[in-house]
Amino acid sequence: MRILFEFVKGARLRFVSLLDMQRLMQRALRRSGLPIRYSGGYSPHAAMSFASALGIGVWSTCEILDVKMESECPLQEAFERMNAALPADMRITRVSAVADGHPASMARLSWADYEIIFEPAQARIATDALELLAQAEIMAMRKTKSGEKETDVRPLIATLAAQTLADGRAVLRARLRLCEQGTLKPELLIQLAAAQHGVEYNTGDAEIIRRALLTGDDASTARPIITDGVLATYPG
Repeated sequence: MRILFEFVKGARLRFVSLLDMQRLMQRALRRSGLPIRYSGGYSPHAAMSFASALGIGVWSTCEILDVKMESECPLQEAFERMNAALPADMRITRVSAVADGHPASMARLSWADYEIIFEPAQARIATDALELLAQAEIMAMRKTKSGEKETDVRPLIATLAAQTLADGRAVLRARLRLCEQGTLKPELLIQLAAAQHGVEYNTGDAEIIRRALLTGDDASTARPIITDGVLATYPG
């Protein structure tokens, strides 16, 4: 049996690295007292993995921790114990049970939804970003397994929508590719949008929130990765 813990990584934790997140979750799982499966050896670790690493400076309402269990565990108990063991600004929102043979959450990823909030001085970046959709090709330097390489990132952008708020800020909502074949980080999207008209932007100027992790090759019909093969969920 495996349990998929959906959780919020709040804004105050947005600069916590992946390595520190792994340590934090290992400690929380131990404190919870749940029947977690552990590795062997002198320094056993909980058999766990994240669906996707979250970039530094990004917070999220949709992260997933995939944990292998040594024995069956009531989902309500798993929900309550983990929430009691986690620090402030991090909470479990839902737990789902899947069979051991269920595909890993990471392997099911196809897209991610982001919400990017700009202060008034940079609000035009949100609307400028929409111009990217009209381009047939968008060349950008990206890190690959073989090093930095100029690649066309246009296929990695599915949808963009902009909204101006009453206080002068602007929100850009983006569905971006997130899979082994290609990933577009929201920071690069912002930089590309800002560069079109020479708007000054420094990394970290915008607030970036990940809102959904999705599966399905067709972005228009993509669905949350915790859908198929779920045996039970709490809260239902």
